[in-house]
This record gives sequence, C-alpha cells and structure tokens, in this order.
Amino acid sequence: MSVAPQVEHRVLEAARRAVYRRALRELKASVREASVERLMSAVEAETPLGSIATLLAGAPGGGGTEADLWAEELIRGGEIKRELLAEAGGTLSAGEVGRLLGITPQAVQQRRMRNRVLALPLANGEWGFPACQFTPDGVPSALPRILAAFGSENAWVRLSILLSREPLLGGERLIDLVVRGERLDEVEAIARSYGTQGAV
Repeated sequence: MSVAPQVEHRVLEAARRAVYRRALRELKASVREASVERLMSAVEAETPLGSIATLLAGAPGGGGTEADLWAEELIRGGEIKRELLAEAGGTLSAGEVGRLLGITPQAVQQRRMRNRVLALPLANGEWGFPACQFTPDGVPSALPRILAAFGSENAWVRLSILLSREPLLGGERLIDLVVRGERLDEVEAIARSYGTQGAV
C-alpha cells in the first residue's frame, strides 16, 4: 500500500482537527465575553464571516490554550514519522554513513547540504540518514538526480514519496527503483510533479 497518500491524508486530517478546535475555542470565548453592542453588531453583519470577524475583533486576547490538544496532534505527527522510519529500515548517523562510504562525518554533512543524500531532522537535533537509500556499495548514482527533482524541501515529504508504491511502475517502491537504477525518467517525473503540489 502506498505510504505517501496515507501520510498526506493523516497530516491534513490532524491539521484540520487542530485548527477546528482552536478556532471553535476562540469563537466560544469571544461570544461569552462579548458586550451587548458587539453581539448586536455581529448579528447585523451581512455574512457569517462578517459575524465571526466582528466577534474576534473584539476579543480581549483569546481563551484558554488547552495545550494538551496541540500535544495530541504533535504526537500523531510523531507516530507517522516513526512509521516512515520503520519502513525506511531506520536511519544511520553521519558517522555510520561515513564508515559505509569511506569518508569523514564532515564530508557526509557536506553531501547532505549539497542534496546528494537524503537526511531527516530528528527530534534529538541530529540528522538521520534513511537506510533504504544505501547499498553495500554506497549511494546509488541516480539518487542525487531524483532528490534534485523534488520541488519540496521537506525531507519527510521526500521520504514518504520515495517509499510509496506507484501502481504505474508495477507497485514497486520508488526508492527500490532508484537503488536498482531502473525507470529513472518515470521516477524523476513523479518526484518533480509531486513537488509542485507543495510540502506536507
């Protein structure tokens, strides 16, 4: 099953829930605290958006934050990332990549900055390099070309697409085709077209 559409859907749904909760919370607080004059002005507004804008314009700074609701959405985002990491075979540190490639960790970071390898910003502040992009011989020669095709700079979006299975390409993961050096024009076209849709 394709990972990328699932990730996009779940992230969008989490964002929608978070925005809905926050907007509803602030609107309820505005209605409770509004003066009679403010409420009448909201009633007399020509459109529903006008009513909402009138109420919020008179809000004294918003209601309670209820940070636990936002924490819940962050946790769900973390779960999605953990699923991606598991499907990618985990991550390697810059030191581990350096030993695999026979270069220094500093040289690995330079390759990261030049978009020659995919690296993910991890919660501990370090960079993790998805294991699926490496072979016993190192980095597939086609990988920099595919990474350069993405319009999105979001590394998690890139990983989700590379892990996705494209029905038009026999249901194979894009990253596996990159590793084998097969159907690269089609893989590049998918990466390029997805990038135009914006980052997750």
